[in-house]
Amino acid sequence: MSKEFNTESYAREIVKATDISESGMEMIFEGIGINHSEEYGDFNVIYANANGRKITIRFNSEKLAGLVNEHSAEMMNKKIVISGFGSGINRNYKVKLL
Repeated sequence: MSKEFNTESYAREIVKATDISESGMEMIFEGIGINHSEEYGDFNVIYANANGRKITIRFNSEKLAGLVNEHSAEMMNKKIVISGFGSGINRNYKVKLL
């Protein structure tokens, strides 16, 4: 009997931070990092679990990176809500630890 294994169940859904609304997105925080692509260069990522889905939030906001880096130990494996408001250079984020 043969077995088949598929990588689809390991793939993370990509979420752009600019798509997160003021009402927020609830998730379990799993970490923060930096990724690189030839097309976009370096960008920050948040790894999380939202409603049982593994997600990666991509962003370039230095303000959000600073906030998450500063509080990542406290948020690790905890439920958080990230909210985004404003646009462009005036976009800001709020992270609530539940």
